Amino acid sequence: MASDKLDDVSFGRFLGHNNPFCGRVRSSDLTGYALIAPAPIASLAACLHSLAHKGQRARVLCPDPKVHGYFIRAGFFTVVEDVVAIPREERP
Repeated sequence: MASDKLDDVSFGRFLGHNNPFCGRVRSSDLTGYALIAPAPIASLAACLHSLAHKGQRARVLCPDPKVHGYFIRAGFFTVVEDVVAIPREERP
């Protein structure tokens, strides 16, 4: 990964490496990101809802406790909890 920041510009690169629409394992791995701007959070939620609409369930990996806490405060997990698999250790 080129940067530890995920913003509206780098989100396209993120999807290039962590595209939940491709492959057998549908996942979005946020490992290594220390800062995630609001726009990619909304875009990621939209991608996950789109997959769910197609009958596919993705997994979100968010191991950094600071980013995880930000996702909780931003309401991300509440918005996607019905359409993604959130590992037990990462549940709010």
